[in-house]
Amino acid sequence: MKFAFRTIVFTMLFLLAIPFSIPCQVFSQVTSTPTTLSLMVYSDGIIHVSYTLAVDQIVPSVNVTLFGLLYENLIVVDENNTFLDYSLDAPIIVVDSLGARSIRLEWDALDLTNKTSGIWAMTIDAPITFTVTFPKNTTILDLSEVPIEITFIDQQIIVTMPSNLQTISYIVGTITPKERARETLDTVTAIINNIKASGVNTAAAEALLLTAETAYSTGNYTGAEKLANEALELAYNLQEETQSFPTPLLLLVSGSAIFAALGLYLVRRVKGGKIDVEAVLRDYPWLRSDQREIIRFLAEKRDGIFESDLRKAFDLPKSSMWRLIKRLEDEEIVTVKQLRGQNYIKLKKRKS
Repeated sequence: MKFAFRTIVFTMLFLLAIPFSIPCQVFSQVTSTPTTLSLMVYSDGIIHVSYTLAVDQIVPSVNVTLFGLLYENLIVVDENNTFLDYSLDAPIIVVDSLGARSIRLEWDALDLTNKTSGIWAMTIDAPITFTVTFPKNTTILDLSEVPIEITFIDQQIIVTMPSNLQTISYIVGTITPKERARETLDTVTAIINNIKASGVNTAAAEALLLTAETAYSTGNYTGAEKLANEALELAYNLQEETQSFPTPLLLLVSGSAIFAALGLYLVRRVKGGKIDVEAVLRDYPWLRSDQREIIRFLAEKRDGIFESDLRKAFDLPKSSMWRLIKRLEDEEIVTVKQLRGQNYIKLKKRKS
C-alpha cells in the first residue's frame, strides 16, 4: 500500500512537471534564420548594413553574428519597429527577442572595406544572398564570383551576390594623377621609415623622396610618382647592401652552437604540426581575397619566406606587397623579422 501511494505521488509530480519542462527545452534552443541582407556603400568606405532575421517569438533571446568588428549607429528593432534591448560582445550580439517574429539590425560598418592606391575592396562573409548599392560614378573592377544580378537605378549600381565569402573591388569616381601620386608618396615614405628603423642609412633614399615631394608640390604628379618609386628601389638596395655576414673566425668559434641550434630547430619542426589555415581565415572573415591567398601560401611555406620571394610569387609591386603584409602584421596574423637585411615573413603560430 505504501509503495502504491509513493508511485501515485511520483506520477502526479511528473505530469505536473511536463508543462514546465517543455518551454525550458524550447527556450534553450536559440534560433534565428537570416531573411534579407542589404549593404549601402558610401564614398568614404563606410557601409550601412541592414540585416533581417526571422525568430521564434517564444525564444527569450537570439545570438546574431555581425559583419566586421567596428560599428556605429547600431539599432535593433522588431517587426513593429519597436526597439529591442541587446548586449554586444563583438562580433556577437545577443538580442532580447521574446515576443518578436522578426528582428532587423542596422549599423554602419567601418571595417568591411580597404583602400589601396585609390581602389576600394569590400569583403563580407554572407550567410544568404545579399545586395550591394554603390554610390554614383562607381566602376566595378572585380568580383570574387559571378553576380546573380546587376541593375542600375538613378545612376547607382546595385549588385546581387550569392552567399559565402565575397569580395568586390571598385573605384568611386576616377583616380587622378594627383591622387595616385599622393598615395604612392605616402606609401613609400612609410616603407622607407620602416627600413630606416631597422638601422639602415636611408639618407640617399630620403633625399630622392624629398625631390619627389618637391615635384608633387609644383604639380608634376607623374614625375613625383616616378621619383618616389626610384626612392623606394634605392631604399631596398641600401637595405640589401647593409646585410652583414659572419667572419670565418666567428664561424669557427660558433660552429658547435650553430649545429646545436640546427638540431633543436629540426626537433621542433618534427614536433610542430601545421597551422590550421582555415581556422585562421574563420577568425578573420573581413580579410580580402588577396590577403587570404597570401595566408594560404604562407601556410604551405611553414618555415617562412623572404618578402622579395613573396612578391615574385604573386607578381606584386613592392609598395603593394608591403601594404598587404603590414595589414596582416597589424592583425597579428604574420610576423616580420629582419634576416640578412631583408624582411622575412612567417605565419604566426596560434595559441591553442
